[in-house]
Amino acid sequence: MAQNAPAGGGPEEKEVDAEVRPTGLFDEKPSDLLLDAALEAVKNMPENVDAQRLLGGLCFAAERFDCSLGALEQVVKLLSMRTGTEAVPTQHADALVDLGAVLFKLGRYGNASTHFRKATELDPTHYLAWYDLGLTYLHTGLLPQAVDAFQKATKTDPNSKEAWFQLAAANAQKLDYQSAIAAYRRVLDVDPKDPRAVNNLGNVLLEQRKYDEAIDHYNSAQKLDSADPDYPFNRGVALYQKGLFDVSIKAFEESLKLRPRYAPAHNNLGVIYSKQKKTDAMLAEFKRAVEADPKFTAAGYNLGIGYLANRQVDLAISTLEDVVLRDPSYVEAHRALGDALFDKGHLKLAKEQYLHVLKLRPGDAEALRQSALVMSAEGKTEDAITSLEGAIKLNPFDARAHFFLARALAEKGDSERAEKMYQKAADLSPNAEVWFFLGDLLQAKGRGTDAAKAYEKATAIDPSYAPAHFRLGELYLGKSRFEKAEECFRTAAKDPELQAEAMFWLGEALVKQNKRKEAMDVYTKTLEVRPSYARVRAELCQLLYQSGREEAAMAECRRAIREDPKYARAHYYLAFPLYKRGLTDAAKDSFRQALELAPEFAEAHYGLGNLLVESDPGKAKEEFKKALELRPDYAEAQVALDKLK
Repeated sequence: MAQNAPAGGGPEEKEVDAEVRPTGLFDEKPSDLLLDAALEAVKNMPENVDAQRLLGGLCFAAERFDCSLGALEQVVKLLSMRTGTEAVPTQHADALVDLGAVLFKLGRYGNASTHFRKATELDPTHYLAWYDLGLTYLHTGLLPQAVDAFQKATKTDPNSKEAWFQLAAANAQKLDYQSAIAAYRRVLDVDPKDPRAVNNLGNVLLEQRKYDEAIDHYNSAQKLDSADPDYPFNRGVALYQKGLFDVSIKAFEESLKLRPRYAPAHNNLGVIYSKQKKTDAMLAEFKRAVEADPKFTAAGYNLGIGYLANRQVDLAISTLEDVVLRDPSYVEAHRALGDALFDKGHLKLAKEQYLHVLKLRPGDAEALRQSALVMSAEGKTEDAITSLEGAIKLNPFDARAHFFLARALAEKGDSERAEKMYQKAADLSPNAEVWFFLGDLLQAKGRGTDAAKAYEKATAIDPSYAPAHFRLGELYLGKSRFEKAEECFRTAAKDPELQAEAMFWLGEALVKQNKRKEAMDVYTKTLEVRPSYARVRAELCQLLYQSGREEAAMAECRRAIREDPKYARAHYYLAFPLYKRGLTDAAKDSFRQALELAPEFAEAHYGLGNLLVESDPGKAKEEFKKALELRPDYAEAQVALDKLK
């Protein structure tokens, strides 16, 4: 059964003090004697603003918020009654901020924000009112409002590091990364040596997949504070996302030296070893993560599916049972446990786990989706379709259910319904992946223009979505729009998973533009990423031959053949430098080997025919005829055949 990939943890975020605060703070918790004196003063002078405010501040510092609330409500009431010259807007605004801070502490966030807003209306230059208002909005998830409030705070005090910091954090949560970057840079204008801002700026760059810049920032943060383990940890995350697994491992190990037995670091190491297919190391790190923090159920889950992927099903069942005991609401763990039980043939127990998922999420399409994916993996496409249709009935607005139904229908061959489901999924939630798969479906139906539009929509939604750029590159290449193809493949190559394949086709696009030197450089870099990529090595062989470097060309072709003996084009390309160096019989054998592997290889028939013209004209004629049968428009083969006639 198909298993989820282990999940790694993201970078650690640094925070500044995010607590709302009143205008007057006491450095220390007041003594009972001082509190009693303040209470006595209020009893004697209940309408004295200063006495009430002192009591409110002391109670706030003592964390006696109900007491503070009563006193500060009285302050606001008394000040609101003042008129004329007695009314002091700034004093009233201070009181509203103080009362808002108490309300925030009591969890009454709506009332708190109301008082902070009133304070800003009385005094638009009141820094703390804007700042506390921003924190309240941030706490309640009202990100646009939080951004606006923090912007007002920074205008009131342009040198407030904390306000710029919170503005950056709010913009980052809002996914407005450019604004977040600008705000973090303002923090660093105020304090160039703040490692937290440097680190968080790296996090934003990482979200944009600007791996090298993010890594540079984590390195800079570590130079500013070499004792903080978060900075090498975050560098490890960035290196992992960039696909540089070996150096990522070193970064996490460096973090662990500063903070031994840190479960997320061990967990992430396990994820990397999983990617590298180093099963023993993977399981060892997940075990260390669980031992370091038994409550870290994500690591337990990863260990469980690691066992399952390694076919240690009994250990997987035991581990996942521990996870769901610790966190009975962990849906994915229940689902994986069901998969493990299914693998062992415990169908009744597996069904119980899937039903438990549905109990945890009654009427939730996601539970049915997973069941459908399992069915699909078992080849039960019709059952999967039925399950997904049921999920959509439960939640007609579940875009992912429509998406998976579309894929199942496409697998069944019902392309018309599949197209409609992809369109519905895209309408419900514009998503690059949906448009990409719709593009593939349209391409399979021979609707290349519509497919291109779908891929373009995918890249418009997510400019970094490499698979869509890759497909567009293929389409542009087929239409001889080589510059556009080059642009698309360069973008696709930024994705570590597609890098080698995209660079191969990037080389092809460059060759078509006669940029042979650039193409050779690209192929060389591709082989650094994937040394065993025979197709790339064969193309490099041909370019080396065309540049007059026959010996280097033969070396590359022979290595390509060692890496993939069944790759016909490598044998075909090898024939050329062999012939050039006078090894005619070897060149013939190389063409024959290519044809044995790919009998419909028209160019190889033509090449072999050319070498047979003098020694065996009849056989040469046969080869030219075969080339023309395969490619009736093969002009060179026709000319060669006519000469023999």
